[in-house]
Amino acid sequence: MTAITEPLPFRLLIDEAVKWTRRHFRAMYLPVAVPIAIANGLIPVAPALWLNQALLGEASPDPARMIVGAAAMFGVALLAGIVWGVGYGALLVGATDALQGTPVSMARGWLFMVRPRVFGTSLLVALCIVVGCVLCVFPGLFLALLFSLVLPVMAAENRYGLDAVTRSSQLVRYNPAGGVGSSPLLKVFVIFFLGYLLSSAVGLAVQLPFIVAQQILVFRAAAEGSTDPAAVMSTAMWLQVPGNMLNALVATAVQLYMAFALVLFYFDLRRRQEGLDLEAAIRQMRGPEPAPPPAAG
Repeated sequence: MTAITEPLPFRLLIDEAVKWTRRHFRAMYLPVAVPIAIANGLIPVAPALWLNQALLGEASPDPARMIVGAAAMFGVALLAGIVWGVGYGALLVGATDALQGTPVSMARGWLFMVRPRVFGTSLLVALCIVVGCVLCVFPGLFLALLFSLVLPVMAAENRYGLDAVTRSSQLVRYNPAGGVGSSPLLKVFVIFFLGYLLSSAVGLAVQLPFIVAQQILVFRAAAEGSTDPAAVMSTAMWLQVPGNMLNALVATAVQLYMAFALVLFYFDLRRRQEGLDLEAAIRQMRGPEPAPPPAAG
């Protein structure tokens, strides 16, 4: 097997992702981190406002207000999820452009993600993963790994819909060596797991002071005999907002690194597959190898 069909060592891939992240951090980070941080900062505001409107100062809660408040909470959470998904996709588009040698423009990344074909394909993938998670979680995790390269496929190959989903599945299952250690599914899982560990560890370190301050407020209110949960929630909200925003800023930095790791892995898989196909085509053009001459008697 020639060098073009050999996989990039996983340790080298991780190191290369760090280098590419540092090189393009300034251009890619803030245009995505700021909108995600603002959207996440709104999440704790909705419950506090809902409690103030539906519970504060009323003998019996108004059911209509409670329904409206619950709908507002769901709407804010959904908006934050959409902004996060589109922003993460924009990072993948930017990483794809960078690795292809194209000038990186996060405006193009955001606009690419809101194209009907791209957004529809992403929504299809998200729905499949959600349905899989409902069915005992593990099918959803498997589908998340299987469809992890859909966005790089759309950005680099202009494939959409079921074509992009099939292409991602084909690449992630491409394992000519046949061993578990060389399985692309396993490597994608490790990339996601590393991202999860980094986000959780750094996010906890960032949010811990705010969590401690919230608990102090709750215990102080209980010690003073306060029985108004809406008032306590409203006070604690102003600590949750900066905590959520800082956590989103940290998570976006980790997602930027994961984007480069995934796109590097995508190009490595595509290079290997195309190299193997090229070797097969060359062998077919050459025809069968001539039979060795008979041994001299």
